[in-house]
Amino acid sequence: MPICCPGSARRWIEGIDQDGSEPSEEELRRRQGVFLRQARRGLQHIEIFATPDQCEPLLTVMNTATNPRTREGCTDAAPR
Repeated sequence: MPICCPGSARRWIEGIDQDGSEPSEEELRRRQGVFLRQARRGLQHIEIFATPDQCEPLLTVMNTATNPRTREGCTDAAPR
């Protein structure tokens, strides 16, 4: 009985490296962007593919925009 067969080896490799090989810079540029998807249950569905450098400012803007304490007229914010 063989110790290892090609099917088992392939499953082990896929299990160890689930993401596959690193994408090229060109592939990353092709895939990045903001994609508007169909609204679901009254909520907009937005899909974003960004580099780590692009992601940080996007998260900062989105968190600031959705934080109720940063809105005008909010009285529960701590005094400065």
